[in-house]
Amino acid sequence: MDRRLALGAGVAALLAMVAAVGCSSGPSADEELAATLCGALRDHTNDLVRIANDTAAGINDLTPTERVERVETGYAQADDSVAGWGDAVRSLDLPAVAEAEDLRADLLKGVEEGHAEIDDERRAFAETYSTMPDGEVRGAMGFWLNSIEKVMSVSEPAIATYERRALEEAFLDEPTCRHVIQQFRLDG
Repeated sequence: MDRRLALGAGVAALLAMVAAVGCSSGPSADEELAATLCGALRDHTNDLVRIANDTAAGINDLTPTERVERVETGYAQADDSVAGWGDAVRSLDLPAVAEAEDLRADLLKGVEEGHAEIDDERRAFAETYSTMPDGEVRGAMGFWLNSIEKVMSVSEPAIATYERRALEEAFLDEPTCRHVIQQFRLDG
């Protein structure tokens, strides 16, 4: 009989704890926002990485002129990717969070900056490389990859500029946000 009382007391304590904590109905709106934005941004970043890798693949097998043409095609594809990202940002269904539209505006600003980076980098590349001889492939491809990194960087939202801690925590805790938002840490 003592065993039953102990078991009953344990079950009662567990039920009381569950009632005190409450049942979670799923992610908070902040967590949904972080997952939505970072998931979409992750897709965009992956597309830029694919373009960078496709542009670099087999570059040494091409003639010096074909190499430059390949990179020019890469710039055009990256610009198209940024335009597609802008369309995606405009159509994202964001949860009702006070900062959601500000974040959308920040991402759209990053789209504009991404186009500007591509234009500047494309122009500088064309001024530097009319052809890409064997001895210049390494430097030229470094130039190209740095261009794509700049585009990714201006695409990353700066979550630390938002003052609400729960929002910041949601972005820090969301695994898809790693390496697609400007890094920050919470002090205190």
